[in-house]
Amino acid sequence: MALVVVGSAKGGAGATATGLGLAAMSGDGLDGVFVEADILGGDVQLHFGVRDAPGLVSLAAAAHRSGLSGALLREHAQALPGGALVVAAPAAVEQAGAAVELLDSAWSEAELDDVLVFADAGALARHPAPGLLARADAVVLVCSGLPASLAHAADVASRWTATGKPVVLAVRGACSYTPERLSAQLDVSVCALLPEDPVDALLLRGARVPPRGRLPWRRPDHALMTALKALHTSLLDLLPQVMDAGVDPAATEPVAMAEPLDQAMTALGR
Repeated sequence: MALVVVGSAKGGAGATATGLGLAAMSGDGLDGVFVEADILGGDVQLHFGVRDAPGLVSLAAAAHRSGLSGALLREHAQALPGGALVVAAPAAVEQAGAAVELLDSAWSEAELDDVLVFADAGALARHPAPGLLARADAVVLVCSGLPASLAHAADVASRWTATGKPVVLAVRGACSYTPERLSAQLDVSVCALLPEDPVDALLLRGARVPPRGRLPWRRPDHALMTALKALHTSLLDLLPQVMDAGVDPAATEPVAMAEPLDQAMTALGR
């Protein structure tokens, strides 16, 4: 189906929780799989207490032998409470980095079938996995609503928009700018505002809050989950445009960052 890379400009912006929530929203015959592909290590094992294997290490080894496919992703994924499928990375930096590097070459020829992959790449500005980034059909760039965070996001977004691939900006928390203004000034396909929701944020980090042990991915009374569902729908609307245009994701590499941060800040009116 498609590969969506989720990340932030500098890390720590909530990309893991955002990607996990998006993967959990998949349905109607479409499998969403969340893959931790951050070279600095994964969070799912720590937050949810999942087993060491299967996971990213076993997936990388299997894909190195026989190629990467949707079936292989399912085989090496674990189900979280609520049904979300996750390929968890080790928390240790050395192990996670080695697995990401080993898996990187397999992305270019991956046959994803009916699987919609959300790969958490962490900090996109310094991610050393060119195969994963080049294969991406779309990018979800996560940041906060603070001017400095938006400026860093604008700097990273500029290199992706030049490739012709959809770029979605997901702004977490309070923001003084409208989605329309951000979309226009940062030249992104979609801008989504993800509200502060302490309960949902805890759930996405594996906290045991009522309903105990269950993640209410599709409950309409949760503000963050509702916003993630709308963002997921927007992504599904964008992905056919990539397929119909005949863009070969593996043949397109991100270009170098085009604008310094001071120009990005100027574009935001600061």
